[in-house]
Amino acid sequence: MYRNVTHRPGRIRSAILVAVAVCGGCGGPATPTPATTGAPIGSVAVASSPTAPSASSRGPSPSLVAPTPLPSLLSGPPVDLVDLTGTIAFAQDNGVWIADADGTNRRQLTTDGGFDPAFSPDGGQIAYRLLLAADDGEIWVMEADSRNRRNLVNDPQFSDWGPAWSPDGARIAYSSNRIEGLAIWLMDADGSSQHIVTRGHGEYPAWSPDGSRIAYAGGSYYDIWVVNADGSGAGPVTQTAAYDMAPAWSPDGAWIAYHTQSDWYPDLVESGMGDEMEIHVVRPDGSDDHRITADQVEDSFPVWAPDGRHLMWVRHGELVVARPDGSGRIEIGPGNFPSWAP
Repeated sequence: MYRNVTHRPGRIRSAILVAVAVCGGCGGPATPTPATTGAPIGSVAVASSPTAPSASSRGPSPSLVAPTPLPSLLSGPPVDLVDLTGTIAFAQDNGVWIADADGTNRRQLTTDGGFDPAFSPDGGQIAYRLLLAADDGEIWVMEADSRNRRNLVNDPQFSDWGPAWSPDGARIAYSSNRIEGLAIWLMDADGSSQHIVTRGHGEYPAWSPDGSRIAYAGGSYYDIWVVNADGSGAGPVTQTAAYDMAPAWSPDGAWIAYHTQSDWYPDLVESGMGDEMEIHVVRPDGSDDHRITADQVEDSFPVWAPDGRHLMWVRHGELVVARPDGSGRIEIGPGNFPSWAP
């Protein structure tokens, strides 16, 4: 089974979906215009730190038109499993698992219900989110063989999730609701020096390869934003009426992958989850935004291969791998919230 957790601005809602699976450099990025199906996105100005709009203020609801299948999805051979190197961590059933990048050699590390796993840059440690009876999550860390598990944040009155290691392994970015609602926080890798980075909504951070910036889902309603690691220069990369979430920066710094409902907005089954989720890639300055899936299946939480040659994401509870243009997609087994280490 797998666990999928979504959040809303101003409140936290955990939706647990259970299914049985049998192994079955810009200082402030530009803002793109709302996405149109298959079209690149240009830049427009936007004010920072807006407040979250209500669902009723987000525009009319014209009839849904399914995205046209992408040519890249219809051509090219399947990804060769031999090309998939390294180790992946992911959530499945009631804990954190790891496997070889091709999905083989799967082994369970925890039975504590942990999810949101994130490998340290050297692959030696895994930070993850652990739900507690008192709150909606704490950031824990363990060795990659499951030894030495420990709580890094120790704030049971609040909720913390989405850990992401800095490229040098010295710091961890994460989401917390401790001071100003949901925001991006930073701490040293040992849990010390915890401090807020964004003054506005922020979830699921992802570091730029040089460690200078952090991408995250934030703004008025779950757009992709980027902020300098010192908290300055926050600005949007995407601006759509729909839900944009879970950015993942490519190893060369040229792209940010994320999942979105913008191709299907506004006729959604439920904002933040459902068959309308598609994977997009966009330049960090907001240009050349385009989707790489068009299958009306829930596609979410992309992650790049360490060498940048492939993307992995969750396709309705199954881990899949494809080339960065979406071609050659293959399934490698059940899982959620993947992380990929060398």
